Amino acid sequence: MIVVNVVGKYHTLCDKTSLNNSSLLCFVDDDYFCLCDANDIAQCFSNYRKFDQCNLCLVGGQCIKGEIDTPSDYLCLCPPCYFGSTCQHNTKLFSYTLDTLISSDLVSPSLSKQRLFLSIYIIVPTVLFIYGIISNLFSFVTFRRARTRQNGTGYYLYTSAIFSQLSLFCLLTKTVHIIINIRGFSIDSIVNIVLCKLLSFLLSSSTRISYWLIIFVAIERMYLVLFAVKRWLNQPKIAKRIILFIIILTCASHVHELIKYVIIDDPKYTVNGNCSVDYIE
Repeated sequence: MIVVNVVGKYHTLCDKTSLNNSSLLCFVDDDYFCLCDANDIAQCFSNYRKFDQCNLCLVGGQCIKGEIDTPSDYLCLCPPCYFGSTCQHNTKLFSYTLDTLISSDLVSPSLSKQRLFLSIYIIVPTVLFIYGIISNLFSFVTFRRARTRQNGTGYYLYTSAIFSQLSLFCLLTKTVHIIINIRGFSIDSIVNIVLCKLLSFLLSSSTRISYWLIIFVAIERMYLVLFAVKRWLNQPKIAKRIILFIIILTCASHVHELIKYVIIDDPKYTVNGNCSVDYIE
C-alpha cells in the first residue's frame, strides 16, 4: 500500500504495463482508497479516516474500528507486554492479577465453556475457604493457649492462622466480585471501586504476610539448631516486633494497589459494557 497525491495517476498506478508498480493491488491517499480491478482500472472509494479511528485502547495502544454502529466492534494493537481487549492487562512485573487469569474464560464465546468455568471458579475458592476455616480454626485454638506461645514460633503460627484465613476470604470475595461484574450485575460505582482496590490489596498483603510468618518459623528453628544455647531470636517479645515489622512492611509494599488500580469499562466483556477489571498504569 502506498500514498499518492496526484489524481491523474490513479489509473496509471493500476496499469500492469506501467514500469512503476506492475503488481500493485491497492493504494490510499488523504481522500480515497482505491483497488485495482482485473481490468487494471482503479476502483476508488471515499476515505474518511475519522470513521476508522477510536480511542478505546489504553497505554498508547492503536485502536482499529470495525462496524461504526457497534461500540464493541474494535481491535486494539497493544504495546509490548500489554494485552486484553483494551490493553488493560500487563506482564511487565512478571505477574498476573486474578482478573487477568479468569476473565478470558468467563467471556468465552462458548456458552458451555462459560458455565463450566463459572462453576469451577465458584466451587474451588468456596472449598478452599471451608477447608481453611477448619484448618486455621484448629491452629488458632491451639496456639491461643499460653503454653504454646512461650517462644516465637507459637506467635508466628498463631498470627499466620489469622492471615491465612483472611487471604482465603479475600480470594473468595474477589472471585465473586469479578464474576458479578463480568455477568453484568449492577453495582454502585463507589462500592465497585472500593472493592476493586481493597480486595486486591488485602489479598496480596495477607497472602505474603502469611508466607513471611512461615519463613520466620523456619528461620527460628534453624537458629536453634545452629545456636542451641542462645535464646534471643525465639523470645516472644522479639517475635512480636518481627510480626509487626512484617505487617507494616508488606502492607506498605502493596499500597500502590490502593492508588493505581482503577475500573476499566470494557464493552467486549458484557452486553451493557460494564465489566470491571484491574489495571496498573
